[in-house]
Amino acid sequence: MKVVAFAVGSDGDVLPFIALGKEMVKRGHEFEIVTFTCFQERIEKNGLRYGKLHGDPEEMMKKMLSEREDGPGVLKAIRELLHKYPELYADFERACRWAELIMYMQFGGLAYHFAEKLKKPCIRTFALPYDPTKLYSPLFPFIKRNSLRCKYSYVISDIMMNWATLDTVNDWRKHLGLSKWNLFRFYKKMYGKRILTLYQYSNVLFPRDPAWKEHIYVTGEWNIKLKENDKISEELKQFVENGKAPLYIGFGSIVSKQMEELQNKLLVALEKTGQRAVFVSAWTKFNTKKQNPNIYYTDYVPFTWLFKRVSAVIHHGGAGTLSLAVRAGKPNLILAFGGDQYFRGKQAQAIGVAPEPVFLPNTLITAELLERKLLELGKEEYSVAAICAAEKMAKEDGCKTACDLIEAYFKKEGK
Repeated sequence: MKVVAFAVGSDGDVLPFIALGKEMVKRGHEFEIVTFTCFQERIEKNGLRYGKLHGDPEEMMKKMLSEREDGPGVLKAIRELLHKYPELYADFERACRWAELIMYMQFGGLAYHFAEKLKKPCIRTFALPYDPTKLYSPLFPFIKRNSLRCKYSYVISDIMMNWATLDTVNDWRKHLGLSKWNLFRFYKKMYGKRILTLYQYSNVLFPRDPAWKEHIYVTGEWNIKLKENDKISEELKQFVENGKAPLYIGFGSIVSKQMEELQNKLLVALEKTGQRAVFVSAWTKFNTKKQNPNIYYTDYVPFTWLFKRVSAVIHHGGAGTLSLAVRAGKPNLILAFGGDQYFRGKQAQAIGVAPEPVFLPNTLITAELLERKLLELGKEEYSVAAICAAEKMAKEDGCKTACDLIEAYFKKEGK
């Protein structure tokens, strides 16, 4: 089987497909990931095909998080990015014509239209719930949980996403000879059949809604098994091992002008609480000139190695970071830059592995607030809950479950 997966985003979008692709290749299938060129080397090193996608993930994150915190601004940013890169049509078309089965997550949903034209089976997959449920609302996390408003919020988010992509979608559908799309057509069915939907997260973190139909599965996470000693400096090993377990502090693919201010206030809070920390830079670099014997700065370290050795994990609420932290049995403190991150923070709080998250756009951040949060994070109840959650997550095998479902689906729907 030839499988293509579209990952339009950052590491959190690409890495799960690498994990899934490796398992599919082991089973004798071909697997191509279509994404930005900055991920090409990593994809090919893992024995998978790479497909080029025009665009820049850092530019995308800057537009969607750094400059436009409000919902309408994010949607406008999506429209601008689609208009800026007309080459995307050819990128999608080439990959879909090669494939026998098409997978996509979130912004990669544009592949749906090529699957419809080419009459090829496709699979939706997400790192957050996108099917209506009363339990919670990822895109509207301030709505009261367990309410009808939660359920209806999914319809609103579908309409909003259609608004953002409508011009591009209808241009593409015209090229493909397909009927016009509109605000009230959604991506959940094709030719009257429900599309197989795989949620690539743990049922421990986000319990499946029993009201969902049988075509919707929560598989467990799609994680890459990394060699733990890769790229770990002796200096970092000594820092972690010689003293009280430090905190992890890092914000992944977030690009923010306020990062240095946040760093300064965290440093003050850490000094007041007497805690050590490892600051891990990613897309926005921490200021490493602020030297302190209780602080260690690094650009990259495998989380599977580091998280076992820290006392807690302070982060932005990224899907991968949260799941790896809980899988390591560590409590979390989430400082969210966007709504979906705040949603994960609320969910972490709901299952007991984190205190109340902080939504940075609406909060006056002070060293005193962060000090209180650090002290609360040290409560035993969060560690106990995280260890319990980790034991349950260890029993899941997301890649195996997903591959079994994909193979069964293709056997039924493929030509």
